[in-house]
This record gives sequence, C-alpha cells and structure tokens, in this order.
Amino acid sequence: MNIRKFTGATSRDALRLVREALGADAVVLSNRTLDDGSVEIVALADSDLAAVAPPAAARPRTIAPRGTDSVPAAAVPGIVSRPSAALARPAVNPY
Repeated sequence: MNIRKFTGATSRDALRLVREALGADAVVLSNRTLDDGSVEIVALADSDLAAVAPPAAARPRTIAPRGTDSVPAAAVPGIVSRPSAALARPAVNPY
C-alpha cells in the first residue's frame, strides 16, 4: 500500500503530480487547501485500493414466502387489490 501526499500551487497542479506518480487511475483519498493557499492531495494507486477497501459484504439471502402463510392484499391496510379503482376516484375532495 503506497499512500502518498502531493502538494501543488493549485488543485490542477497537484492532480498533475498525482497522475505522473501514480497513473491516470489513481484514487484520491482526500484534498484540502493549506494555510498558504496551496493544495494538498492524498492519493494511492488504483492497484493498491484492494488493500485499503474492506471486502464486499455477502448478499443477504431472501426466502420466498410459502403460499399458505401469505396474507391476502385486502387484509393489509394501504394495499389496494384493484389499482385501477383507486386511481378512478380523486385523491382530494374538491369541496
């Protein structure tokens, strides 16, 4: 893992230094303006990113509901079993 700091008079200058040292695929970790007005960029090479990033979390498994345990839509408040009927009536009383 090769995390490095680069300082330039402007952010453009600092980014140019990053690209020259770490390549076009470098990852910028942070940037800030220093007291003297120059810009500091902390970056690392894209190839080193795997060492810093945590491993991807396992995708949670979903279990399909059983046919006998399912609740009919009419029994759950807020669920409309006939959407066309709900759209036919106005949402707000005009009077």
